[in-house]
Amino acid sequence: MKLEIDGEAVDGPLDYKIIEDSIYSLVDGDSSFVILSRDELSYIQTRNIVGNGYALEYQEVTRDEHYICSKAHLSVEDIAKAFQSYFSEDEHWKKDFDWKKEGSGSFTGNFVADLVIGFVILLILGVIIWKLLNTT
Repeated sequence: MKLEIDGEAVDGPLDYKIIEDSIYSLVDGDSSFVILSRDELSYIQTRNIVGNGYALEYQEVTRDEHYICSKAHLSVEDIAKAFQSYFSEDEHWKKDFDWKKEGSGSFTGNFVADLVIGFVILLILGVIIWKLLNTT
């Protein structure tokens, strides 16, 4: 496996401690994202959401199989646990979280933001229709 911190590969053999340290480097603000990959297209990755926790994603074999954790703002402990499980090649990391396929009908990946966007679109359409009906 290959571990990358902010796009830079970590040299040497990997172990649980190195992986955990890379995840905790996000807490200190030393890093912004970490990727642990089996190959070029199969990986798990996380990024720091400034002051609000961490996002978690994975991809398997093709770009069509890219998934985003449904729960936003995960704890650093959750992220470390997921990465260590991925590293040990068991499937617990997949079962411990709910996943949504990327591009599966969401504007932003955030339910509340999507709801607000939908409301604004409906409001604009309502105003346009009202103006069309009242301009004659």
